[in-house]
Amino acid sequence: MPQSPTSRRFRPVYIALGSNRDDPPARMRAAVDALRGSRALRQVRASRFIRTSPVGPIAQPDFLNGAVAAESDWAPTDLLEHLHELETRLGLNRAAKIPLGPRAIDLDLLMVGDLVCHTPSLRLPHPEMTRRRFVLEPLAELAPEAVHPISKHTVAQLLDALP
Repeated sequence: MPQSPTSRRFRPVYIALGSNRDDPPARMRAAVDALRGSRALRQVRASRFIRTSPVGPIAQPDFLNGAVAAESDWAPTDLLEHLHELETRLGLNRAAKIPLGPRAIDLDLLMVGDLVCHTPSLRLPHPEMTRRRFVLEPLAELAPEAVHPISKHTVAQLLDALP
């Protein structure tokens, strides 16, 4: 839950968005609108959407991917739970979700300030983000100077290092 107003500490928050089912452009716009209207976030900015090839062994349509930069004073675990609630509201059936498979919407919490967290339910920074152009490219549009808390490289440097 949010902290008391007297102890609020807002941190930068970065979220990746993706969709390749059920009208991806509309799903992505709805996701950005939901994040902008979220009680957990403020100062929400969205990247443009890019079309990317799917990753993984399952044949599926191309994805639309994007990123959001915002601020939050919520605990990362509460923020992740909130993102899962938004995904469900936007049409993701978590029980039927296939890893690396097609999805109506996906909201991945990438980084929360300089926090590093490794629990069964949450890993920050997102463990795959440094290897994924479809994450780094839209994120670099919004926050090229954001620093990855483990590698200590900026998002722009991480993007430039990809093959």
